[in-house]
Amino acid sequence: FETRLLKDVCQEILELYPQSSRGTEARMRLANVYRTMNEPLEAAKWYLEVPDTDPEYASARISAGQSYWAAWAQQAAAAAEDSENTNSQSEAMHTWKSQAHDLLTQGIQITRDQAGPEAEPSEELVAAEVSLASILNLDGDFQGAITRLTSGEANSVVAAIQMPDGEQRPDEGIRSKSFAGLTWRLLLRAYVGTQ
Repeated sequence: FETRLLKDVCQEILELYPQSSRGTEARMRLANVYRTMNEPLEAAKWYLEVPDTDPEYASARISAGQSYWAAWAQQAAAAAEDSENTNSQSEAMHTWKSQAHDLLTQGIQITRDQAGPEAEPSEELVAAEVSLASILNLDGDFQGAITRLTSGEANSVVAAIQMPDGEQRPDEGIRSKSFAGLTWRLLLRAYVGTQ
């Protein structure tokens, strides 16, 4: 109920103030509503509506890329269970993976350009880099995945997931066991792929 109400309010704001900062905020909120409702393609559509002049543009590009990647992952899981519709699914999945790659690359580059080379990466940026590394591994670009995860030394993805000795990993976030484990598995897969 609350999600539907928020969706209606956001659409009303977009009708009244389409070019304002409130319009952009409504687009981002509406996209988040669709993401929460597990409709990643609809979420991506709204993230892509954020204009390039808006301060949230880089984040919107990353979020759109993550949404396309989520749609690809959902479809891949469904395709693993039902192998009858693979032709029509594979075309859409290829498009979604390509869109995810392009949007993540674009959003990451804009974010890094804005923050500068010495800036510690945000959680959003680290998650985007890990998703992009997953795509690169799937495409066989293992060196690209290694570069994504390790470049920047102290400000790399690998450095961002590190925990000080003796500290316990949190349950959520980029330093959680599950996220760090995924990152290390991707890096290991990439190193094996280069052999």
